[in-house]
Amino acid sequence: MPDGDYIAWHAAAKWRKLANLLKSGASDIEIEDSAASAVAKTIRASGGVPDFAAAAQQVFAAVAVDSAVVARPKPSATVVDRMLSDSIQALAVRLQNSMQLVSPAQAAQLLARQMIGRIVAAGIDHDVPALVGKGHFTAGELQTALRRVVDSTPMKELAIRWLAHPTGIGLRAPNRRTAAKPLDELLGTALDEL
Repeated sequence: MPDGDYIAWHAAAKWRKLANLLKSGASDIEIEDSAASAVAKTIRASGGVPDFAAAAQQVFAAVAVDSAVVARPKPSATVVDRMLSDSIQALAVRLQNSMQLVSPAQAAQLLARQMIGRIVAAGIDHDVPALVGKGHFTAGELQTALRRVVDSTPMKELAIRWLAHPTGIGLRAPNRRTAAKPLDELLGTALDEL
């Protein structure tokens, strides 16, 4: 978008695939794997967060001294920089109210998960009218489905991998998991239909 509200999505096909899986009622495993792949592609395309350790240190310091984080991005900052700044602010406030961090590494992992959640929301944003408006989901159901995706095992693994590849170079989604068909479905289906 010309006004810079969205990441230049080189991974648009991956987000369309995720929306189509959500519309079709695909299994949670397929949806989670597809979402992890879309997020990894988006992080690679956007250049990631090269100074992830410094950002995590900001969160850790803000929680440790119980102060607000005031660093705001420049108006010309990229969308990822603005997402990072907003994530740092939100995470620091949430952690100040709920718990103390043990280490900067823990802050980095929580920040990566927060950023992944924001990337999922931004990536699926353009398909929300089709998902909600066509009767596939109510707004609450879609929010719950996306929360399950963000809290899934592939996303947790992706957050750990992102910390190892903060710029996104070499970042890959976790291997796809296979879903076995239920036994009664296998027994009741002709071989040529499987």
